[in-house]
Amino acid sequence: MRRGGSRSRAGREGAKASRVRNGQGEVLAVMQFFFRHRAVEYALRWALGRNPMFPDYSGHGHGGDCTNFVSQAMLAGGWTTVTGWRADRTAWWFETERASHTWAAADPFAAFLRNSGRARVCGRDELALADIVQIRNPDGALHHTMIVTGITPRRGEYHEAIDDIYVSYHSHDRKNNMLNMIETLDAYKQHKFVYWKVSDIFSDIISTTESIYYITSTT
Repeated sequence: MRRGGSRSRAGREGAKASRVRNGQGEVLAVMQFFFRHRAVEYALRWALGRNPMFPDYSGHGHGGDCTNFVSQAMLAGGWTTVTGWRADRTAWWFETERASHTWAAADPFAAFLRNSGRARVCGRDELALADIVQIRNPDGALHHTMIVTGITPRRGEYHEAIDDIYVSYHSHDRKNNMLNMIETLDAYKQHKFVYWKVSDIFSDIISTTESIYYITSTT
């Protein structure tokens, strides 16, 4: 049996639907919009707290609650949940006391971003509000996830100037912490920062004959 949470109200707003047929029956194609300001508003509200509607992975180690927190912000911005087995890298869902691996763990979350097309790896200079930043260990494993919640333009002020980018995250909880400072910490000298550009529009492909659906990006 496939498991998964219900789709969010934010994901339904502004959606445009059309029905198409494939070789296995009729499907409903829904164009969904990602609202960056809603994701940022949620992240700033809960950066230093816990929303009781969601599971809390604080103290679990290996990144703790960071990816769970960013997933919540993405949901608030309009992402719809995707049903599937808990370890399925194409699923993305939560329940009151548990969630899919892609919802709550950094490496599986990155796999979901790639598989779904909801985000793509980008350059640091492409980051905008509600985009995602992850940190990769020297051994290649991603271990931390953050969301961009503030940007102060600095490029052009002086030679090699870069924008001041602020991120919010859990474990340890921080609100609008400067990414520039995190990137230069001695603890991360051997680590790699991975930047994700979140798509503003994605296509929600829903089967009308089954209770499962799959997401692909249109951008």
